[in-house]
Amino acid sequence: MLTTRVPHRSRDRSEQGPGLEIRRRCRALAKAREGATAVEFALLLPLMLLVYLGLAELGRGIQAKRSLAQYARTIADLTGRGTPSDMKPIYEAANLVARPFDSATIDAQISTVGVYKKGGVYSAIVCSTSRNKGTSVRKVGSAVASDKSHGNTFPDTFKEKMTLANEALENRYILAEVTGTFTPMLGSTLLRVTGLSMSSTLQEVIAWPQRTDDEVVLPQGVACPTVAPT
Repeated sequence: MLTTRVPHRSRDRSEQGPGLEIRRRCRALAKAREGATAVEFALLLPLMLLVYLGLAELGRGIQAKRSLAQYARTIADLTGRGTPSDMKPIYEAANLVARPFDSATIDAQISTVGVYKKGGVYSAIVCSTSRNKGTSVRKVGSAVASDKSHGNTFPDTFKEKMTLANEALENRYILAEVTGTFTPMLGSTLLRVTGLSMSSTLQEVIAWPQRTDDEVVLPQGVACPTVAPT
């Protein structure tokens, strides 16, 4: 029996050569799944690092704020225990308490304040001041207005005469006002070459009762007047 042989039709030359190989590799790449996880991880890695470093800097910022508050409480408490002959040891002790916060950036002022009542209106007057850097901002005889932005500078607690049982000396109190600079570790490194800064100023205000029967008077200061200054 005779059979008819169908002649073999060769592929078009356009389908052969480099073009065919490229298409074959592209189809294989589209179907491949072995490297998908690595690619996805590479895309997500920058975001994951950003979140991680952001949380780390947030923790450092919270710790810096707590350290500054502890510094303010320390100078207020030590000052309120009796009339100091020198404020330098008090500031140095507070520097130790504030670690690891950079105490070189801390600017602190401590004031003794007298509270007076005239015509049903309370007023707070600065009697003596001290500052660890530069010149005092608050002047002796100046009024202290109530400001609650960073801690109340004139709390209602001190607007009435207190008893020693309440750990306050009548209507006198200590006011500690502290500022410090916080610089994120990552941000300062990345922006150093640009000349920009991500540093922020932290503030803390503490109104603290005097803990002695005798009125506290800071060095080179005087006792509060018995009546409100006119």
